[in-house]
Amino acid sequence: MSPTVSGTVRNVKRAVSRKAEALTESVSAALTEASETGGQTRRGRQQDGRSSRWAEHRVARRVALIESAITAIREHGAGAGMDQIAAAAHTSKPVIYRYFADKADLHRAVVGRAAADLLARLLAALGSVTDPRETMAAGIDAFLGMIDDDPELYRFVVSHQSDAAGLMREYVAGISAIITEHLTEALTTAGRDPRRADTAGAAIVGFIRAAADWWVDHPDEITRAELTEYLTTLLWDGASGLYGEPPGHSPSKR
Repeated sequence: MSPTVSGTVRNVKRAVSRKAEALTESVSAALTEASETGGQTRRGRQQDGRSSRWAEHRVARRVALIESAITAIREHGAGAGMDQIAAAAHTSKPVIYRYFADKADLHRAVVGRAAADLLARLLAALGSVTDPRETMAAGIDAFLGMIDDDPELYRFVVSHQSDAAGLMREYVAGISAIITEHLTEALTTAGRDPRRADTAGAAIVGFIRAAADWWVDHPDEITRAELTEYLTTLLWDGASGLYGEPPGHSPSKR
């Protein structure tokens, strides 16, 4: 590459990396805040000792109730109701509603907690490899790992997306940014134009989510390892990687 082109792609890579890092931190903070506080911030308000202690107690109680909700979901399935959640928390529904505005507020908090955990899982997986294809496989396997480990929680997240539309947008944007950063690095290293990495990143997220939604309802049809390899091959090599070329086939000239 000429120095000018080389410098351009390096600048693009740095810009995307900074954007991905900032967005990921923002998403993590938003998801955590939704889980712990329900988005109720206290900026600009001076608190005395008693109100501060109540705020800390409220956060701790919400976190504990979210854990109880996840326990109930794992035991009773994605359709677990408030009675079952209250039983898992060894409390009553009126007590739960002291800490959550309504059922949708609790649903948002559970979705935020699950999304934050998945984001952390993806970051850990992608940080452990450097080869581009292995990186793609690691990301897919990490996503499928949540379904493998917690299928009912995943079903809950999917079925309650409408209660947490804003959080889901933040979550998808965060994962897309992470993938875009890795794609930009791979394209830059290969001497290719990385400016469409963001488009590819968004497409990959949608592709994997659609496959994951199918797998959660068909877990016996293919193993996690097999699905990871299948999706990686499809993304990395395209359809030709799955089906190969028929005997005597020659690429058409355009």
